[in-house]
Parts: sequence; C-alpha cells; structure tokens
Amino acid sequence: MDFYYTTGQESEFRRRLAQDLSKELRSCSSILAAWAGGSSANATSDRFSDIDLNILHADNESAVFQIVEATLRNISEITHIYNEPKSLWPDLTQKVYFLKDAPLHFFIDVAAFPESKPAILDEFMQTERHGSPVVLFDKGGRIRSFPVDEQALLQKQRRRLNEIAEAFPVYRKTVLKELDRGNAIDAFAFYYSGMLRPLIEVMGLIYRPYHFDFGFRHLKRSLPSDIYRRIEPLFFVANLNLLQEYVMSVDKLFSQMFAEAKLKLSPCDNS
Repeated sequence: MDFYYTTGQESEFRRRLAQDLSKELRSCSSILAAWAGGSSANATSDRFSDIDLNILHADNESAVFQIVEATLRNISEITHIYNEPKSLWPDLTQKVYFLKDAPLHFFIDVAAFPESKPAILDEFMQTERHGSPVVLFDKGGRIRSFPVDEQALLQKQRRRLNEIAEAFPVYRKTVLKELDRGNAIDAFAFYYSGMLRPLIEVMGLIYRPYHFDFGFRHLKRSLPSDIYRRIEPLFFVANLNLLQEYVMSVDKLFSQMFAEAKLKLSPCDNS
C-alpha cells in the first residue's frame, strides 16, 4: 500500500488514516474493497494533497459512512462534513471530511460505490483518465484498471465539440452585450463560464484528450508550458477596458484552437 507519502508529520497522519480505515472497513462483510484514487492514483501527491478514498460496497452505504466516521473520530475531531451533490454522479455518494488535527489544507474525500451499479465503477477504473488505483484491500478482485475505450471517448469528444461550437458565439455576444450595458458582474461571469471554460475544453481536446472535460483543474501540469503561459493572463482581468480586449483575444484563440481540434477529431479520409 502506497499513498506516495511525503516526509514528516504529513506522512504519519496519512499512514495512520490509511491503516485504521483499511482495518475497520475490511472487517465489515458488506464492504468489498477500498482503494485510493486522485493524486495517489496518478503519483502527483504533495504535502498539501488530500486523500481520495473509494469504497465498493454491497448496497450498504450506511455501513460505509458509519465505519468511516467512527474511525476518523478515533483519530481526530471532525470539524466539517460536506455532502457532495449527486448531480454529476447520481449513483455515487461522496462526503468530504475536515479533521481538526490534520496537516495544512488536508481533507479526506470518501466515495461509496454500490456493487449493483458497475458502470460508475468502470468509469473510475479507466487508467488514462483516473490513473492506477492504490488498493488497500479487494475481497473479490474487482479493482482493476483498464484502458479507455478510445472509440467511445472519440464519440463523446465529437459531441462536445459540436455543443461548444453552437454555444460559444452566444456567450461571446452576451459578454459584449453586458459590457455595453455596463453590467460588469454579468460580463465577467459570462466571460469566465461561457468563453474561457469552453476554450479550455477545446484546448483539452488537443493537448489533454483524456482529461478534456476536467474543466479548470490541473491545467498547469497537463497543458504544454507555452500554452499555459499563453492562457494564464486571460484569467486575470483588472478592469472592463481590459475585459473588452481579452474577449477579442479569447475569441481569436478559440477560433484557432477549434480549427485544430476539429481537424484532430475528424474521421480519417482513407480514399
């Protein structure tokens, strides 16, 4: 078992969490497996990383969180619990825990996977998208990563590129309209959500195809350094005059990146 520990206090805290949770969860017959994802699965952990703990259960979600919370309270006081909305993954229940004695910025994100919904488990077992799971225990040999279905991913990418192509001109026009109205907050909001975010997705289709739909996450490490340096200033807009200028810059860059993405995703002409 390896959580890519750093040295010192952070290491020992994570080690104890992993050992205690593994022991207690394993003892429950309806809990089938536990593994770490996130930065642990991708070997990108640092001293500020959280733990993404994933648990496969035989449709006994209540037992999962009872054991997790009891174990955590034996280690440290729980100061905050966040129940993540199910809007993205309806079959997945996730809770985030803050612990009083944890290292700086640390929290533990616990996801409960029901055995009766194998599709959600399969999504997180795709190596290129989510890394290689760090298994604490696996009673049935279910936790095995596998390659992405390239054809299914390609179809998803093409659909998303078409959606972005239809939506982007609407948001660009909306930003300019709100600028002319003098509605600064509206203009900034539409700029970030309706122009920058789809630009990042289109760039993702070119430069990080397995993570194109990860939004603004991990951009610095997943984009080429020259591309990252090109887009970073576009996130820092000091005033409305600069926003007007940046809208034009994003529009121009979007057109360039969209053309590249469309060419990349187009079916090969074998004639």
